[in-house]
Amino acid sequence: MNINHIPTAVIHHRTFADRDRSEAEILVAHAVDGGPVTTAWHLQDDSGPRGRVIDAFLDLWSQHRDTGLILYVSDLVVRNLLREQGQVFPGLIVRDVVSGERLTDTWRRCRNEFERERITREPVPGRRVSPADAAPLVIATDASRGKRGKETGLGIVTSAGHVTMASTTTTTVLAGEFAAVDLALRKWWQRTWTMDILTDSQLVWRRLNQEDLLATQGRSPEESRCLHRLHDLRRKGVTVRVHWVRGHNGHLLNEFADRAAVAARRSSEWDLAADNGIAARLQTELCQALAGDAGHLIPAGRSGNHLPAAV
Repeated sequence: MNINHIPTAVIHHRTFADRDRSEAEILVAHAVDGGPVTTAWHLQDDSGPRGRVIDAFLDLWSQHRDTGLILYVSDLVVRNLLREQGQVFPGLIVRDVVSGERLTDTWRRCRNEFERERITREPVPGRRVSPADAAPLVIATDASRGKRGKETGLGIVTSAGHVTMASTTTTTVLAGEFAAVDLALRKWWQRTWTMDILTDSQLVWRRLNQEDLLATQGRSPEESRCLHRLHDLRRKGVTVRVHWVRGHNGHLLNEFADRAAVAARRSSEWDLAADNGIAARLQTELCQALAGDAGHLIPAGRSGNHLPAAV
């Protein structure tokens, strides 16, 4: 089969909702080869964002069923669903990654039009109400993924003595690291104008310090969500710096984030009650440690252990 004659298509979507909004909205964009990019806003309803993505696909398929399609959709669940229903869509080729000149060009045009539509809808992001003297926060994040399953624990601790534990499922521990940073940004951006994020993943550190966060696609849904959230917060005027610290090297916040992530994973794997007291005990220990000699919480210079955040 000569795939050079099959049109390439991309569907890009994202849900926009934060504490400034009373309703969530979904922006969907789709494009085929050199044709115009179609964008549409939808209010969140019972069908959810995936329902809107499937609607966009069915619209594309109705126009290109005779030629077939090479399709990239960022949502893994939708991709798998389309593969499972392959007999219903003969000629559909679903891609897991964007590659090749034609598909890459289609993806780039779709992404650029998506961003233009988003900025047109909200040219000046709303600024939340925040005390003028809101203290900066140093926030350490970590992830722990089991060897036998996809259960991933997320640990987040702050310089103010907060401890957050959560669990999710991810395909890789790297995806979990991005999920932990994303959760930290989502949880704490309302309470401060300045966040210093600490991660012991150099891959996460490098990715989040790239000049154009949205220039390339995320390798996982967790990475994509984290990149978009960081991009949005900086547009809102929130200062977010991302630092790398060496794991298991005595950094106070990193050590507690690691313990929280491991505890969250084990609690999920062992089906322990959510309110099992671990987070409270870790928080008590953390506050005691912060009251003593906690050392430098933010890497201050370039050395074998520390890489400075991007300006």
